[in-house]
Amino acid sequence: MVLRCSECGTEVNYFAPYGNIVWWECGCGRSWQKGEEKKPPIGIMPRKFWDEQRVQDLTAAIGRYIEANRPVPSEWVEEYNELTKRLA
Repeated sequence: MVLRCSECGTEVNYFAPYGNIVWWECGCGRSWQKGEEKKPPIGIMPRKFWDEQRVQDLTAAIGRYIEANRPVPSEWVEEYNELTKRLA
């Protein structure tokens, strides 16, 4: 198997016991060793999951207001309806 450096394109030296590459190095100074990969920073929760959680929160809050015999804010009901429509 021939590996080439993504920076300069030359063939690299590598060590691959049992077919799994453990490290490689190139004459241009680039190198890699298993375990030194940097994970990307944490992103954001996908909108669908956020919407689903918000529907659960609204459902619980509306239920608590009904149980306490209090008027449910119309904004909550509107938001609940919008989210359930979007998720359908």
